[in-house]
Amino acid sequence: MFSCFLALTALASPPDVTTGPLASPQEVAAINRKWRGLGFGADGGTLGRGTGYGIRLDVPFGRRAGQFFGARLRGLAVSSADPVVWMGGISLFGRGPVLLGILRVVGGGGLLVGVDAQGEPALGGGGHYGIEVRLAPRTALSVEFGSQGGRGVLDVVRGPSVRAGVMVYLGALGQGA
Repeated sequence: MFSCFLALTALASPPDVTTGPLASPQEVAAINRKWRGLGFGADGGTLGRGTGYGIRLDVPFGRRAGQFFGARLRGLAVSSADPVVWMGGISLFGRGPVLLGILRVVGGGGLLVGVDAQGEPALGGGGHYGIEVRLAPRTALSVEFGSQGGRGVLDVVRGPSVRAGVMVYLGALGQGA
């Protein structure tokens, strides 16, 4: 009978569940200062009919506007049934503030230039949107969905893309951050 009483008591007052502390307004402001600067990273995933791995460099447009706008330089190696295609690209991006110090929305698009193993060049382009989730004060996990098109050697990347990667931000260095 005593065990029935304990079971009913547990149902009547569920245990207090803690999900972790939220970032304070000062911590959110500090993370946004760090994430508005220069960023570099690596990513991988599908690109059309191929699988690609790459590096990227995000260059913000100034100290204030750079939190929201900039240019991305990237290098990619894409493999499929054909030989590896080497690509480079430049795109413009937009991004929101880091909400609650946890995540932000990103998006952009631009040009791709590719060269296959025989040196045949091609031009293409595409766009993406996604989110970045904070792993550490200067580090984010990124997931991006998009699509791109191209002709010639870039025909392999024509279609949808799903990519995941890591970004490291160098903003607010030497400012006590």
